[in-house]
Amino acid sequence: MEQILQQILNKLQAVENSQLDMRKDIHDIKIDQAEMKIELSEMKADQAEMKIELAEMKADQVEMKIELAGMKADQTEMKIELAGMKADQAEMKIELAGMKADQAEMKIELAGMKADQAEMREEQGEMRKEIGGLIGEQTEMRKEIGGLIGEQTEMRKEVAFYYGSLMKKLEEVKTDLSSEIKHVSSVQKQHQHVLEIINEKQ
Repeated sequence: MEQILQQILNKLQAVENSQLDMRKDIHDIKIDQAEMKIELSEMKADQAEMKIELAEMKADQVEMKIELAGMKADQTEMKIELAGMKADQAEMKIELAGMKADQAEMKIELAGMKADQAEMREEQGEMRKEIGGLIGEQTEMRKEIGGLIGEQTEMRKEVAFYYGSLMKKLEEVKTDLSSEIKHVSSVQKQHQHVLEIINEKQ
């Protein structure tokens, strides 16, 4: 009889040890879930920073558009001034026809005006180069944004896969734990039955 009781006690001890192991596994799973929540929070923070950067980039683009609009307005004013200069030149030609004595001085002034026009054309060429550089930078920024979006997509896929695997493992642990609990309950009933038989015999 003592051997039977000892065997029952050994089985109960094994069940308790198994329950302790299962509690450790459940604790480890909870720790893993907490770490995953932290990682997801960090990912959300990174996305928020990226949204802020995109907003700043959009603000920079708006400023660039305003600057370009100002440059276009300046070009319009320059065209108006050139049109006025051409009108002045026409009047000067009429006056030059009647004032041969002043032709030499007027040719010097016209040469200066042509030099100014050449400088203005050079400045316009530099402005066009700068605008082309700005457009190139915008293209590179769009490429970088596309790369970041692709990386976010891959990260979301990895998190979804890891989360799915973890949930599957958790379901397996729940199933195993339910089976162990049923087994322990059965053993406890058998133990109770044996104790009742022993009490009856005594």
